[in-house]
Amino acid sequence: MLAPSLLVAVGADAARAQTQVVVDDSKVASAGFIGFGAEWDAAGYTQSGVTDQDYQVIEKRIRWMRLPVVRKAMLTRWALIADGVFDFETQEMRDLYRQLDICQREGITVFLTDWGCERSWNAAPGVQDVSDPKYAKAIGTYLDHLINKRGYTSIKYFIVVNEPNFETRDFEDWKTALQNVRAELASRHLDRAVTLAGPDHSYAEGWLYRSVDQLAGVLGAYEVHRYADDASVRSRGLESYFLDQWGYASAKDPNVDGKPFVVGEAGMSDGSHPPQGNDNITDYFYGLWMADYGVQAARAGSHAILAWTLDDNSFPPSSWGMWSDRRGGLVLRPWFYPWSLFTRYVPPGSMVYRPPQPSGDLRILASRSPVGEWTFCVVNRGASSVYLLLKAPDPLARTFRIYEYSRASAVADADGFPVPVGAMAVSPETGVDLMVPGEAVMVATSVAGDPARLPRSQR
Repeated sequence: MLAPSLLVAVGADAARAQTQVVVDDSKVASAGFIGFGAEWDAAGYTQSGVTDQDYQVIEKRIRWMRLPVVRKAMLTRWALIADGVFDFETQEMRDLYRQLDICQREGITVFLTDWGCERSWNAAPGVQDVSDPKYAKAIGTYLDHLINKRGYTSIKYFIVVNEPNFETRDFEDWKTALQNVRAELASRHLDRAVTLAGPDHSYAEGWLYRSVDQLAGVLGAYEVHRYADDASVRSRGLESYFLDQWGYASAKDPNVDGKPFVVGEAGMSDGSHPPQGNDNITDYFYGLWMADYGVQAARAGSHAILAWTLDDNSFPPSSWGMWSDRRGGLVLRPWFYPWSLFTRYVPPGSMVYRPPQPSGDLRILASRSPVGEWTFCVVNRGASSVYLLLKAPDPLARTFRIYEYSRASAVADADGFPVPVGAMAVSPETGVDLMVPGEAVMVATSVAGDPARLPRSQR
């Protein structure tokens, strides 16, 4: 419950001209939104020296974020220790279990990704390449262990080979691998538990088109990667890019209804040095860029947008995370602020809308939660403040909390978690009144702010 002192006007000055933005309930970007999430991997946690105390900090952050979805790496060689011989108690598997325990406990949807077997660092004993039937059999064996024996029902999606256009470089080999895995899962009845997603391409749009044309009966979700430059984000070209990718699937796959569109790795390419990190990761503007990216991807119809990465412990030594690794003190970075608001207040199951955008500087996203609460995410890329009146199709007779990420304001509590700058009681006759500073992000939400999560039945 909000303190009475927070129920203050935080919106536009009445003397200033306002632009009214009305959500049209026919302009649906996606139904059954999965969520804003992140890549979170166990591979580097032992190397980074993550302790039990560190895990408490990390889990507290994940819980505050209400992190709805993660993508996780898996290497076949972690479990396959010799040709046909499995050991499910290797250090790598134990590290994976610890994170999957958290995902299971918190109701986090997992996109598990096998990163292939054709490089020296991921080669699996006795497996020639990804098209080898032994590869599919090994995947079926470890998925059976994870889902049926350990009970990780949070693993809802499986991706065969990370960025196969780089890993295998051959679409036909990857296609064979995918078909082999599908047959293996069906033989174990695991196809009822997990959905195959792909192609997981990076900068290879043709792989998505060929997947739709040739593998629509195999893939239950379409998933791609995109590291965008700010020029394309600033011009709103990123939204057009995803509209093209998802539009092709919508037009060509007769059974596309119910298949999620997923951005499996989302990040900015300006200043990047793959895989080591990004020079801009600690800068205020990375938060602005990623918020802009997230809104455009969601407006284009993406059901899940997974930022690369949750933290630097996942892939040491690297600097891509929302916070530094253990050696760096687990320090939160600026972009945690807007992204955590997105993960928390655009919950799974939401209906996501594409409101009109009054200028080329504005990006606006609206979502209605499964219980009818609203969230507005506004990104202002212009230098000047804008004054908006946001209206939804149904009467907004509720209280909205207002969060601001700007150079002047990013109010947080002692844990670094965002705190509202104010709130407003909205009557059915009015809308959400906002003054959005230049180069800033604002989130206005009536979604519950208390620690309680949505019931799992709504996930």
